[in-house]
Amino acid sequence: NHAAGRGAFDIEALGEEAAKALTQPVPLDAPDGSDFSVPPLRNEAGLFDLTPEDLRDVMVWRDSRRTVTDQETGEKTQRITPELVPYFWTNPTRARPSVPSKTTEQMFAQMEQAKDTELWRVLVALSIR
Repeated sequence: NHAAGRGAFDIEALGEEAAKALTQPVPLDAPDGSDFSVPPLRNEAGLFDLTPEDLRDVMVWRDSRRTVTDQETGEKTQRITPELVPYFWTNPTRARPSVPSKTTEQMFAQMEQAKDTELWRVLVALSIR
């Protein structure tokens, strides 16, 4: 994720986890055995062509903690289970549809600013010395 670094385009909201979600949305060890989703980004060349809508279906696995009550003893325990969730969009609810997350909005605002960056930063982003 060199191109998004501070010495290059300085896109703070595009960190390592976001870059991985863009290029490898679902890991090989997906608990349900599902295939990789098609990544919206294969390399840096398409970074500035992305739109929030392109990222709507990017999913990642996250651990979800749930409190489970034993029916016989009434004892409560924490259960951690993997859950497939959208990375760049919010989870929809009955009251609200899914929308780009605040971090996604921030990432696109920073990408817009990066389009007017100095030449030396572009060269650094492209690893040209």
